[in-house]
Amino acid sequence: MVLFVSFVQIAMANATNRYLNVAIGAGDKENMQRTFNTSYFLCVLCSLLLVVICEAGGVWYMGHAMKIPAERFEAAKWVFHISVATMVAVMMSSPYNSLIYAHERMHVFAYITVVESIARLFIALSIPLFYTDHLVIYAILIFAVQVLVRLAYAIYSRRNFEECRISFSLDKSIFHSMLKFSSYNIFTGLGMMATGHGLNVLLSAFYPPVINAARSISIQVQNLMTKFMQSFMQATNPQITKLYVENALEDMHRMVSSTARYSFYLVLLISLPLLLETESLLTLWLIKYPDYTISFCRYIILITMLDGLVYPFLVGAAANGRVNVYYTVMGLLLFSVIPLAWLGLKLGYGPTTVYVVHLFVAIVVCVWRIVYGARMFKYKMSRFPREVLWPIVKVTFFAVVPSLAVHAILPGGNMGISIVNCILSVLFTMISVWYVGMSNAEHDYIIKNIKSRL
Repeated sequence: MVLFVSFVQIAMANATNRYLNVAIGAGDKENMQRTFNTSYFLCVLCSLLLVVICEAGGVWYMGHAMKIPAERFEAAKWVFHISVATMVAVMMSSPYNSLIYAHERMHVFAYITVVESIARLFIALSIPLFYTDHLVIYAILIFAVQVLVRLAYAIYSRRNFEECRISFSLDKSIFHSMLKFSSYNIFTGLGMMATGHGLNVLLSAFYPPVINAARSISIQVQNLMTKFMQSFMQATNPQITKLYVENALEDMHRMVSSTARYSFYLVLLISLPLLLETESLLTLWLIKYPDYTISFCRYIILITMLDGLVYPFLVGAAANGRVNVYYTVMGLLLFSVIPLAWLGLKLGYGPTTVYVVHLFVAIVVCVWRIVYGARMFKYKMSRFPREVLWPIVKVTFFAVVPSLAVHAILPGGNMGISIVNCILSVLFTMISVWYVGMSNAEHDYIIKNIKSRL
C-alpha cells in the first residue's frame, strides 16, 4: 500500500521541481522563497492525508484481506507503521531535493547517495547481530537512514540557499497552481501505477504465481535501467525549464533534441548487451529463473528505451505548465493497457500478451508525448527526424549489426563468451555514438573538457 501511494510523492516532486526551476530561471528571489515555502506546506498536507489513508485503510486491509500468520501479525503491523513514517520522510524531503536540483548541485546527491548506499549495506550485514525481530529492526534502521539523509539535504539547503526559509505565510496563487499541476501529474502516475500493479493482478488471475515471479524479475531490470537513465536526466531537466522561462526557445529546442539523443544512447549502451545476452546474464544473476523471464525482460527493455527517448519532451511540456490535456490523455492511454491486456488473456493468448499490449500503448504514448508536447513549447517537428530520429537510427544500426555478427560467431552458452559479447557490444555502441551520433562541435566540446580536467 505504501508503494501504491508513492506516486503522490513523485507527483509532488515533479511539481516542486517545475515551479522552483521556473522561479530560479526568472531570477526572482522573493518568488523563489514563496515557491519553496508553498511547496513545503503542500508536502505537509499531502503527508498528513497519506498517513490518514494508509493508517486507516492499511491496518484494516492487513487484518481482513491479507493472509498473515498470527504469530507474525504484530511484526507486520510495526513494519507497516514504520514504512508509512519512511514515506513521510521521503515526501518531506522533496522541496529540499528540488532546490538542490534547481541549483544544479549534483555533486551533493552523489556524495550523499554513496553514504546512503554504504549505510544500507552496513544494515544488511549487521541484521544477524540483533537478537530481536530482524524484520522490525531492518525497518527501523532503514527509517533511521532515510531520516538522516533527509536531514542532510535540509541542512545543506538551509546553509547554501537564501530562499530555503519556512514561514507561516502561504501564497494562494502558487498553491492553487501547484495543486492543479500535481493533480494532473497524479492522474498520470495512477495510470503508470495501474499499468504496473494491474498487470500483476491480471497475470495472477490467469496464471500461477511463478509467472508473476518472472514479471518481478523484469521489473527489477527496468528499475536498474530507469535509475541509470534518470541520473543523466536530472542534470538536464533544470536547464530545459530555465531556458523556457528565459524565452530562449532556440537553445531550449536544441537541448531537448540533444537530451533525447543522448538519453537514448545511454539506454542503448546497457540495453544492447542485455537484449543479446539475456539468457546468459539471467543465469549468471539467478542461476535458475521462471519461464517467460527472458521474453518479459526483452519487452520491458524496449519499453524503457522508448521512455528514455521521449522524456525530454515531457520536461519541455511541463515547463509550459498548462498540462491538463497533455497529462489527461497520457493517463487514459496508460489506463487502457489493463482492459486490452485482459481481452488478450481472455481470448487465450499467452502471458507475453500483456507485454505486447504494453509495448503497443508505449509507442502510442511516445508519439503523443513528442507531437503534442512539441506544440506546447513550440518545438518544430521538422527538427525531430533530422536532429533526433536519424542520428539514433544510424547509431543503432552501426552498433547492432557488428554486435549481432559477433553474437552469431560466438554463440552463447559459455559464460566467458557471453561476457566478451557484452563488452564488445558496449564498445561497438560507444564507437558508433562517437563517429556517427555526434557532431564535430560535440567532439570538440568533449575533448576540450577532458583536456581541462587532465
